Amino acid sequence: LPPKIFSKLSSLKTLLLNKNLIKTLSSDSFYGLESNLETLDLGSNRLSYLNGSISKLKRLRALNLSNNYLINLNLIHSDIELFEKLTL
Repeated sequence: LPPKIFSKLSSLKTLLLNKNLIKTLSSDSFYGLESNLETLDLGSNRLSYLNGSISKLKRLRALNLSNNYLINLNLIHSDIELFEKLTL
């Protein structure tokens, strides 16, 4: 996902990006959503790595990463207790 693609949607609470063949996230893919996004669905894509973009989403409570090619989840490990629902 390109940087700042959602920057004008700052009040968005749910973002469904499943089944979009997404391979990479830029470090600023979710710029502008940091304060309000609560649910993010990235399931059934082609992600193999996560970067710091997800950890910037301070209100995120539900995250779907199922059916990807993830190798390492270190970038969400420190905040894992904050999730109400984490699907891998």
